[in-house]
Amino acid sequence: MSIPLYSRASDIRTFALGQGCPMSWLISHLYDDLPDTTWFITGTAIHEAIETGILEDLTLEDMLSEAHMNYVIAMDEAKQAGREIIQSAAKNPKRTIDTMDEDIDRITRAWWKWYHPSSDVRLPFLEDYNWPPRVEFRIELDHSDWDGNHRTGPPDPSMNLVTTADAIFDGGPKGTEIVTVDWKTGSTAKAHDSQLHTYAYGLNRLGLRDPRQDYVGFFAHLDHGKEQHVWNYYGDATVAAWIRHTANQKLAMVDSEQPVINPDWFCKTCPSNRECPVKGTGSRIEIVNRLEAATLLVWPEEEDLAQT
Repeated sequence: MSIPLYSRASDIRTFALGQGCPMSWLISHLYDDLPDTTWFITGTAIHEAIETGILEDLTLEDMLSEAHMNYVIAMDEAKQAGREIIQSAAKNPKRTIDTMDEDIDRITRAWWKWYHPSSDVRLPFLEDYNWPPRVEFRIELDHSDWDGNHRTGPPDPSMNLVTTADAIFDGGPKGTEIVTVDWKTGSTAKAHDSQLHTYAYGLNRLGLRDPRQDYVGFFAHLDHGKEQHVWNYYGDATVAAWIRHTANQKLAMVDSEQPVINPDWFCKTCPSNRECPVKGTGSRIEIVNRLEAATLLVWPEEEDLAQT
């Protein structure tokens, strides 16, 4: 068991911006037998197929085969491990465990239609950018205690940022040379802007974009044919404050042994529900015992890097 003190973009949403539940986050790191979800398996299968399709220049049919193979493997692994598969708790869900196969087919085809250069209806503005994009681009900032221009004071491990952007297109028009894209496979067409702001901060720190350039980033909601653009970057100081707040909240939780619970609509389908002492039958004492025995990480272990 290990507790990551470094930040991912999703951690920032949970701890700094109140868009998730710290208890759920903690349980997910303390227990390794939690349920899987239909949306996670579906999204992972498609993301991996997109990455492989771009890197290996696959045809649409080969991409579809790759996506379905990813899905079958993930479902088989869950079955072999005896893990429950959670699906939507909506009264009349459009996506269920029975529709996963067709969902993967439909959404993969949608990605090809809107983003692959061989498509006749590809988004026109992408023609101004290089193909292929960088995919699954890992942003790693080690001890990034930074005031916007340089490091200040001693290195601070709690300020580490390790996160992954789905795709980065470069070579675009002057002033907008870089486009950061996050593929979204969910049933809703809204995502939290902080994710793309976090990527912008990382690209600035890595010297991959000029902070004076206009920021261009969007969430590609594949099942809706919609782009959710993020134009106005909040600035490095803001994102650095998010990272520090996230680290401070994690450290406070570890030191006090009092994980915060933030119940909301997502509780209905939270994979951590079973072990949650409020929404499930979990024990606070067991959670604290596991927390005391956990290893604290300021940098991901090698096997975790692919999941950031």
